[in-house]
Amino acid sequence: MSAALVSLWLSVTLIIVIVIRAGRKAYSECIESWIMQRQLRWLGHVIRMPSYRLSRRLLYGALQQGQRSAGGQKKRFSIHIKDTLKKCGIPPEQLEVLAPDRDTWRTTCNQGLTIFRSNYAADAESRHARRHAVSTSSSGATCHICSRVCASYQIQSHTRLTSSTASLS
Repeated sequence: MSAALVSLWLSVTLIIVIVIRAGRKAYSECIESWIMQRQLRWLGHVIRMPSYRLSRRLLYGALQQGQRSAGGQKKRFSIHIKDTLKKCGIPPEQLEVLAPDRDTWRTTCNQGLTIFRSNYAADAESRHARRHAVSTSSSGATCHICSRVCASYQIQSHTRLTSSTASLS
């Protein structure tokens, strides 16, 4: 068997395994929710670790020396975790109280992810409606060939396409 076929077989097998492990059809939920679920599980695991473990020390650690990059600062992991908790409706200040008890943490995470998924679905529907809504505003440039209203940055390419189509007819 050639290396390309083996590589293809492995990638297809990996996708099938991921779908089977997820226990649902592919693309049935957003990938962000799936990643957040794994991050919250890992976070609870690390918080339950003893304080001398490296993962726990890194989670609460800070720079002893050196400095962060100039310009726009890169997001630290602790800030990312706080944002994730807020998206799920979990108060970040309750993290230390909720995470040590596995059952409470699991229930809290599942409820938070349910909230996130419902908000995500509602946001996706509103984004879809805005994208596909018929524009009633007449602000923008009007095409002199077909009288279509375009955004000011689209009028040149629209005119070029319309004039080339009109010349072919």
